[in-house]
Amino acid sequence: MRVVLMNLDVKAVPPGYKQSTGTDHQGSVFEVAYSVRNYINVYRQLVTSENISSKEAGRETVEGDPITKKCNVYLPPGYKETDTNKKYNVLYLLHGVGGNHNEWLTGSGEADGNYVICNILDNLIANGDINPVIVVFPNGRSSH
Repeated sequence: MRVVLMNLDVKAVPPGYKQSTGTDHQGSVFEVAYSVRNYINVYRQLVTSENISSKEAGRETVEGDPITKKCNVYLPPGYKETDTNKKYNVLYLLHGVGGNHNEWLTGSGEADGNYVICNILDNLIANGDINPVIVVFPNGRSSH
C-alpha cells in the first residue's frame, strides 16, 4: 500500500523490519521514574504545589505531595551518554485513552526477543531510512 499526503510518500513497514537487526545494530529501552508535583487525584482535584486558582485550573485545587510517574525511553544503537556533542531528534509516542507508558512497546508484540516497535526503529536506523532518534513513551495519564 502506498499513500501520498501533502508531498509525503507514506509506505507500509517492510516485513523484515519487524525482525531483529542483531545486537550490533540494536538500541536499548529502559524505564525512567520521575517526580510530578501537579496531577489529578482520585477525587478529580488538581493536586499542586503552585498557586493555581480553581478558576484557572477548571477544577478544585488542593495541596499535596508529589507522585512518581514512569516513562520508557528508547536509545538508538551507538548512543553514548558521554558524547555531549552528538545531537538527536526526540520522538514522543503518546498512548491512547486508558493506556500507559508500556502500550506502544507491548502493543506491537515481540519478535526475536525484542519489542517489534524497537526492531522497526533499529531497522529504520540501520538501513538509513531515518537518523538515529531517541523515543520517549510517556505515561500521559494525569491521575494518580
